[in-house]
Amino acid sequence: MTAYATQKIKQLWLEITPKCNLGCVHCYADSHPNRPLRESLQFEDWCSIIDEAAQMGCNRLQFIGGEPTLHPDLATLIKYSKKCGIPNLEVYTNGTAVTTARTCMPKRTGDDEDNEDDY
Repeated sequence: MTAYATQKIKQLWLEITPKCNLGCVHCYADSHPNRPLRESLQFEDWCSIIDEAAQMGCNRLQFIGGEPTLHPDLATLIKYSKKCGIPNLEVYTNGTAVTTARTCMPKRTGDDEDNEDDY
């Protein structure tokens, strides 16, 4: 735990990929299909950031990009964030790959609060 862990944060945005399946001219992140799927941070790095955010009291985490549903670790990062105790998880998406993204996401059943597959 770092010295920053005594400070509190309410919300964190994680830009997990600069790649997007669209090439919108108005994109704030300059994301497009030719950008790399991953940059310098690997799965373990994202987990470390999520750990620290949870220790700092983060209660809302938003996965952004690019298009976060293109990232192969998105579902695992969502599960990991929930396991760390971050209660509010969001995915900021353009919605064009929602069908594809839903196939890799854990199912939300709502009938078992301890179910690790819920998000």
